[in-house]
Amino acid sequence: IAGPEGENVSIFGKDALDIMNLATTLLNSETADIIPIDQLLAACARIAAVMGNQYVQFMPLVLPHILKRATEELEISITDDTDNANNPNGEDDDDGYSVSIPGMGAKKFKINTTQLEEKAQA
Repeated sequence: IAGPEGENVSIFGKDALDIMNLATTLLNSETADIIPIDQLLAACARIAAVMGNQYVQFMPLVLPHILKRATEELEISITDDTDNANNPNGEDDDDGYSVSIPGMGAKKFKINTTQLEEKAQA
């Protein structure tokens, strides 16, 4: 998007209002569990950048969903690493990251990175 920010509002303002009305309807509908909420919230954030102060009217409808994402408990697990012999350098793999902790032995850390990215976006 080129040009001054005021130009963006005049060009995309009506479309942004229409899209936000649709987005807030989807966010607050009973079918919200089948909609990729993280993508919808990301789109709302981009639209907010274009709308500026005109976006304030949508905050009460969008903010609860953002707060829900930001406060979800992150899925993290620490387990004994029984496969450490196959991965002695603690290299990263799909099943987590292996480390050797003095006095505790080999441990494997797993973090749900998708969930972490969603929290960061919120």
